[in-house]
Amino acid sequence: MTATLWSVAAALVAAVAGVAVWWWLRGRGGAVGDAAALAAAGALPGFAALEALVGDDRRAALVVGRHNRVALVTARGRRLSAREVRWQDVRALPGGLRVEGGRPVLVAGVNVLDVRRAGGAEMRREG
Repeated sequence: MTATLWSVAAALVAAVAGVAVWWWLRGRGGAVGDAAALAAAGALPGFAALEALVGDDRRAALVVGRHNRVALVTARGRRLSAREVRWQDVRALPGGLRVEGGRPVLVAGVNVLDVRRAGGAEMRREG
């Protein structure tokens, strides 16, 4: 009986560890994270990022830049894709900000107040 109990315990530990590894790997692929500002600055000539506003699901981010510029950064697998968007293409929704112009993308959990805070004095001076 003791051997059977140990076998069941070992199988349970292995199953929990397997699920934990799968969950960790799943979260790493396709996450925008802290690299959004670097991706925007690297992909867009002359873009100087002030702050990246990463969505709650970490699949997209709005990067607020100097001179009232804004970039949308999305995850495509493990690669990040950045494109400049116009402020007119950013719409506030209850669940976040929707960026139109091309394929629509929701930056979940980010609101207009977050954008104003990110731009700070730079946006007030130019806007």
